[in-house]
Amino acid sequence: MKLNSGSPSAVSRRDFLKVAGAAAIVPSRAWAGSGRPAASNRITMGVVGWGMMGPSNTKNFLAETDCQVVAACDLHKDHLQTAVGTINTHYGNQDCKAYRDFREMIARDDIDAVMIAVPDQWHALTSTAKSHLPAPFASSRPL
Repeated sequence: MKLNSGSPSAVSRRDFLKVAGAAAIVPSRAWAGSGRPAASNRITMGVVGWGMMGPSNTKNFLAETDCQVVAACDLHKDHLQTAVGTINTHYGNQDCKAYRDFREMIARDDIDAVMIAVPDQWHALTSTAKSHLPAPFASSRPL
């Protein structure tokens, strides 16, 4: 960048606009790194249930680049540890938060959607508790 002759530290408007314009046209995926969409373009999810269907449903969401699982919930301690471990291993970090009570997880305002994979007798309770919140939920069982 060429300095303006009037002052040794001043930058001409033309040079400033060239640099600023170049920065503005950089695609958002370049800022996100590793080919993933920027955080503002990802759906953050919580998963409830890691028994029979939870692992396969969650792995399908993990495969989506525009989705990030940030929380897991299960009553069974071993299932919960497995869920959090699987999610954290996939992302290579320790960002997934574990919950034993689904109501605490769905109360988070940073979760955009919830996947519910619990036994039939619990679907009505978990789905209706989530229904008054703005984030959508996915449930594979009848309500």
